[in-house]
Amino acid sequence: MGHFLQVRREIIYETNKGYKKLSKKEKIERFLNLIAIIRYNCDYICGY
Repeated sequence: MGHFLQVRREIIYETNKGYKKLSKKEKIERFLNLIAIIRYNCDYICGY
């Protein structure tokens, strides 16, 4: 199970790169894609 958590953390880290420079629309798209990929609740991701 630890391996899956590490992979999810890597996905979150890669998704977070350059996030601050994106427009609001691009941020929302990236956020929704992240939710679809790792299947976390959006409230949980916001607290990450």
